[in-house]
Amino acid sequence: MELLTTCAVILIMTAIAVPVMKDVMASYRLNSAVTTVSGAIQSTRYQAIYQGYAYQVAFDPTAKTFQVQSKPLTAAAFANVGTATYWADSAARVTLGAATTLTFSPGGKVTLNNGASACPCTLTLTYPSKTPKVITVSAYGNITVTP
Repeated sequence: MELLTTCAVILIMTAIAVPVMKDVMASYRLNSAVTTVSGAIQSTRYQAIYQGYAYQVAFDPTAKTFQVQSKPLTAAAFANVGTATYWADSAARVTLGAATTLTFSPGGKVTLNNGASACPCTLTLTYPSKTPKVITVSAYGNITVTP
């Protein structure tokens, strides 16, 4: 009888813990993606200022990657710096609203999609059943995340 009671308590505790852990993991995945995207934006801006020439970071929502590119003063076009990096685990259900390219001038100014429009601009990261996180990038690279 004691063994059955112990097993019942364990089953009840497990039944309570599984949904809680799923919710915690969903929050972790979304917050991790937000941190990665924000860090990529900040570090790319810092590189443009430090190196003294234009840099850009291109986010691919399909592959869940970002690619940093640079355009030294003598170059005609942007060239990849390293390889594409994942901003979210490919199995995670985190999604980015749209393909976005942010270009940073050596003075720190940010433009969207190769200068097609000026910032402030937003990137929206979502995860099913979670409140979307919106990353707002100002014209000079200040980042805010809401909510």
